[in-house]
Amino acid sequence: MTFHAEHIGSFVRPQRLVDAARAHKAGKLDDAGFKAAQDEARYEAMGEKQVAREIRRLEKEMAAHARNLEFEKAAALRDRLAELRKRVFGVALVSE
Repeated sequence: MTFHAEHIGSFVRPQRLVDAARAHKAGKLDDAGFKAAQDEARYEAMGEKQVAREIRRLEKEMAAHARNLEFEKAAALRDRLAELRKRVFGVALVSE
């Protein structure tokens, strides 16, 4: 398997992320799209235990926002969790 990456400082960046950064800088990709590309690259680089820790961290953060009546932030984290679980486990969770 070939891995195409660009070296920037001490970090290796996947080409998808480099392309997203260029699109964002050119105004072709909004902040949310660029953040999603960053998150996706980060999740792909994580091991199984790291992903499990990230899921727990996001769940705690989501619950804290809900307790503080910050429902928009909690909903955004819920959506991120659903996408992460779908990507990791390969299935979408059905909500009632």
